[in-house]
Amino acid sequence: MKNAILACADQDAFTGSSLPDNSWGHGKVNAYAVIHGCLIGIDEVEGLSVELTNYPNPFSEFTTIRYNLSALADHQKAELKITDLLGKEVMKSPLLAASGEIAFSKNKLVQGIYFYSIVVDGKLLKTNKLVVL
Repeated sequence: MKNAILACADQDAFTGSSLPDNSWGHGKVNAYAVIHGCLIGIDEVEGLSVELTNYPNPFSEFTTIRYNLSALADHQKAELKITDLLGKEVMKSPLLAASGEIAFSKNKLVQGIYFYSIVVDGKLLKTNKLVVL
């Protein structure tokens, strides 16, 4: 929770842009972003239409991750990455088709929040939150 509160803090005209500092700390607390998951530090490529969803979310044993990369013209390598809140990679899977789904089981993941991302040719295209119960 502490990391989410610090990472999701807002900066504005009052706080300035050279944060953290002794007056405003990391900025103004944004409770909505903390609860719904901000993606600070994750640079997504804008303007590309990539579909990425999973259901159910949150899940306790299994979920299905669906993706669609058919809007991309030409790419060499596509993969699905799952990371923890600190950005540590916990799983990576190649995506061999332009669209499909991956049945994903909890395995050794502990209860918590993770992020799953589509990475194409080394560029992060889309990231979503994954909640394990």
